[in-house]
Amino acid sequence: MRVGAVVIGVVALMIPGAAAASHTGAAVTSRSASFPSWSPDGKQILFRSGERIVRTSSRPGGAIRIVRAGQNRDDREPLLWARGGRIVFSDVGPDAWYSVGLHGGTPMRISFPSNYPQRFIVSPNREYVAVSISDRFPDSIALLKLEPGRNPVVISTPLTTEEQSSPISDDPGAFSPHGRQLVFWREGGSGATGLLAYRLGGGAPVPLAQSGIPGASLVPSDARYAVWSPDGRWVAFGKDQTVQVVSTTGTGGPRVLPPCPAPDFLAGLSWSPTSSLIAYDCTDNLKLDGAELVTVRPDGTHLINLLNGRPLTYVNTAAFGPEPARWSPDGSRLVFLAHAGAPAAGVSHRIVHVWTIRPNGRDLTRIG
Repeated sequence: MRVGAVVIGVVALMIPGAAAASHTGAAVTSRSASFPSWSPDGKQILFRSGERIVRTSSRPGGAIRIVRAGQNRDDREPLLWARGGRIVFSDVGPDAWYSVGLHGGTPMRISFPSNYPQRFIVSPNREYVAVSISDRFPDSIALLKLEPGRNPVVISTPLTTEEQSSPISDDPGAFSPHGRQLVFWREGGSGATGLLAYRLGGGAPVPLAQSGIPGASLVPSDARYAVWSPDGRWVAFGKDQTVQVVSTTGTGGPRVLPPCPAPDFLAGLSWSPTSSLIAYDCTDNLKLDGAELVTVRPDGTHLINLLNGRPLTYVNTAAFGPEPARWSPDGSRLVFLAHAGAPAAGVSHRIVHVWTIRPNGRDLTRIG
């Protein structure tokens, strides 16, 4: 099946302080967006619009072009922009993953060592992807290598193996700053539960403190996750329902970041490419939506609630876990999902669109 660069469009929704996107063509406002992803150069944004995979300029007013029409009626399947102009996506269930060229064409199926690839995280240079796989139980991890212009290659079987008496479950967390190791959470089995590190060249996983990653020994053994800044100078970790940041040089103790403005659950923490800011989500786990999106400096100062006072509801949940805001390659903007208006009781579905905003809360712009 040949998929051309068909131009479609959306009608701009006027929100105070937002730039209006002006697209032409058939409207797609009835199709909620999901999984926005920046191109490596930051000039385009890829996202799902219903069952379609589309791309558009990261500036308002660009045409929205179909990459893949798709057969899947579920718009919550994972999607990422890989190196070399290939797009990796899950489709038809989450029981199959594919890659396709930037301009469409026939998708190439990716062969996994298991049937249910779901969430993923991408290494800093976009060379590797760690995919969470669920075959009912236990959860495990597979690694893909993304070669420019080629179909991704699975370079390892799942990191976990199932013990007869007590299964082990692994969950990918973050790559080390240079992308050479994968940090993940292991739970269950006869071994220790906690953060481990796996060197991409092979070998057995080791406890995080033994990984040699700068600052790894400063992360408490009971931390639930650890995320390094791109420059390797900081590591943020979750402990006792707080987020703490410590210098990897060991100068000074951990700083506890300010609590969420209102809700009580934090997810989707990510560093800006410049390592100067952290973005994270705050949600009320008793609500379907209504999350907050905030930025803060690693020393805990200059906390900004990006959508405060705007008639817009940030959406950070997808079928398979958090779908957090993502930084542009130069760190100048965040792309995220939101719908108009405040959360409403009894409303199970709203039309979700793609937005971008500067990390200081200015220049809110709807993209799709």
